[in-house]
Amino acid sequence: MSNAFGEQTPTLGEDAVSWQTWSDGAGAIPNVTINPDWGKLSLQTAGAEGRSAVYDLGSAATRKFTLTENRYGTGSGSATLQIRGDTSSFVQDDAVPAWETYSAPISRGWRYVQVRETTYSYLLLSVSGDGRYILDRNSNPFLLIGDSPQGMMSDLTPAQMETYMANRESYGINAIQVHLLAGATFGGNSTTFQAQDGTHPFTIDGDISTPNESYFVQVDAMLNLAASHGMVVVLTAAEYMDCENLLVANGVTKCTNFGAYLGARYKSYSNIIWNFGNDFNGWPDAGVNAIFLAVADGILSEDTNHMMTSWMDIDLGDRFSASRDSDDWDSRINIDLGYSYKPTYDIILDEYALSPVKPVYLGESNYEGESWEGYESTPLIIRKQMWWAMLSGACGHFYCNEDIYAFLSGWVTRLDSYPGLTHVTYLTVLLSSYDWWLMIPDTTSMIITAGRGTYSNAGDAPINTNDYATCAYIAGVSLAMIYMPANRTMTVDMSQFSNTVTCRWFDPTDGSYAADAASPHANSGTHDFSRAGANASGDHDWILVLSV
Repeated sequence: MSNAFGEQTPTLGEDAVSWQTWSDGAGAIPNVTINPDWGKLSLQTAGAEGRSAVYDLGSAATRKFTLTENRYGTGSGSATLQIRGDTSSFVQDDAVPAWETYSAPISRGWRYVQVRETTYSYLLLSVSGDGRYILDRNSNPFLLIGDSPQGMMSDLTPAQMETYMANRESYGINAIQVHLLAGATFGGNSTTFQAQDGTHPFTIDGDISTPNESYFVQVDAMLNLAASHGMVVVLTAAEYMDCENLLVANGVTKCTNFGAYLGARYKSYSNIIWNFGNDFNGWPDAGVNAIFLAVADGILSEDTNHMMTSWMDIDLGDRFSASRDSDDWDSRINIDLGYSYKPTYDIILDEYALSPVKPVYLGESNYEGESWEGYESTPLIIRKQMWWAMLSGACGHFYCNEDIYAFLSGWVTRLDSYPGLTHVTYLTVLLSSYDWWLMIPDTTSMIITAGRGTYSNAGDAPINTNDYATCAYIAGVSLAMIYMPANRTMTVDMSQFSNTVTCRWFDPTDGSYAADAASPHANSGTHDFSRAGANASGDHDWILVLSV
């Protein structure tokens, strides 16, 4: 097959449908092939009058591209169409390809672009072969960097969702945790679970066997909008805090059928991780657990494409939990959600050590600005939580602040008011500069031989006073990173490294580097490292980066 210029136009093998053509009779720009790897589609036009523009056509989770009109001018001359795809929303640091150019003579009037609507059966995310991390749809390691707008479906208009997502995309957020049905805890209504515009999820309130198409069309739109911002949605199909009574009242059969409805509806979407629970303190009750398992099993009866996780308890005594605490859930999930309001390395290391191996991520910890543990969750607390987790084997982490989980009044004016969110971007930048997915937590003190600080076992110490240094390295050793939450001297075994070592201090509050006086250091003996000065925020936490 060739286009009007005689150029070969390969046919996509991914459920491609017919070309869609829009024209007022003045002719049309020739067909252009959409690369299946593109996450976004942009086009640029220049007409006889020299006008040009760039349009982002967007991408739905089903990969359907829509038309944008283009006026090329009213005089004679030539028009140039440039088109390119952008995968950078889905792949860290993926370069935007060069423009592909097509030209055609025009006389006058309107001309339109032909765009093929294409759907894809492949997944956005899957588990790596070694079970340690997530792969994107191009089989590249996917660093899960999330936020937790849990009440989005009940709290926001589509325009507000766009405002929120565009903002978070600018901070490198590529995942959001959203409840399918959001109740009062998250700014919604725990009787009707209605959307912001008043649309109810069920045609009969309280009866989950009566899904309302008008509500789920809004869920579809939310998922598609998230996809256009390069975000996977950790979608809570069965939320515990506000939905327990609703689900229990409906019973196992209706819950199974509701799950099947969700699985059938969303199995072709590429940007979902299914979630169940949320402060799921009821899972030890077999009857309650059976209800939530029924929703999961219903989804699995129709949808085996997506990963699953479960968001377990927090108030059963220890203030930490993980998906694999329950054998029932462990048999269903393939990505492990670690949940802790204590030093986060402990829960992540515990899950990392389990067999068989599954990816583990920090799904919730203290929200910036809150004080649930008797101290304010400052930016330092946020940094401790995420750096401890990431250098203990986590494949990602979720941030949140006091405004966003329920979209408190005035939230939109404070979107950029939390320093901890900015500090998330620096973590992403540093880890993405290296092969983070190959890093192994140093659980035997192979790298740090002295001065590591006090390990908080089973949450026996609060985050604000704990000073434990986490460390991860690449086998070999060609790279090691150490998160030092407080100033002191640490002894590092330099003989573990494969060659001469460059030693740098990374400031987690502004992304800058400072060389260590010992750099470069021979890969022999030991060396004592300390960082006496404060970072850019006035705190004393630093990351020591040792590379060959």
